Amino acid sequence: KGSVPIDAPDFLRESGTHHGSAFTERLDPEALKFFNELCEKTFHDQAIAFLNAYWPEVNSQAEFIFSVAWEMIKYADMHSKGVQYIHLYEEGNDLDFNIGLYFYEKLCKKVLDDDEGKKWRDDPQWAPSMPEMMTAIKRKIELREKVDCNFDGRVSFLEYLLYQYKDFANPAD
Repeated sequence: KGSVPIDAPDFLRESGTHHGSAFTERLDPEALKFFNELCEKTFHDQAIAFLNAYWPEVNSQAEFIFSVAWEMIKYADMHSKGVQYIHLYEEGNDLDFNIGLYFYEKLCKKVLDDDEGKKWRDDPQWAPSMPEMMTAIKRKIELREKVDCNFDGRVSFLEYLLYQYKDFANPAD
């Protein structure tokens, strides 16, 4: 699928549904190493790898991924680093757990509450990209148990994308 590197493990091409445990628990050491290497790339490169792997399934969501989610994760990363100007920002690759919570809070507010999110929430095409609003306690549990799938206490963009599009692109099954 897409232009996934020929030596990429199968988990980047398999799809299915999420069953409540992190797929990384079922990866062989080589596949887990590949996943962790992808998580060390910039947010932008993680998004490209995800879209390359799952293009047939999620190509309709690419605009949201780059116009909203990528912008929001960069904003959260800038916030955590105390950077106010984009020209001073060096793109990161993951967020610490608390900033991951902040990212979800800001993403939900932008697309589910703010006027500028109307374009996304009112068009059924973007339904797969809509984050689920949840309480802070539930979000912490969800982030810890389902999003942070390599259990490093951090949230990469790849982990967010795999979680958000789990109905189309779960590499575990």
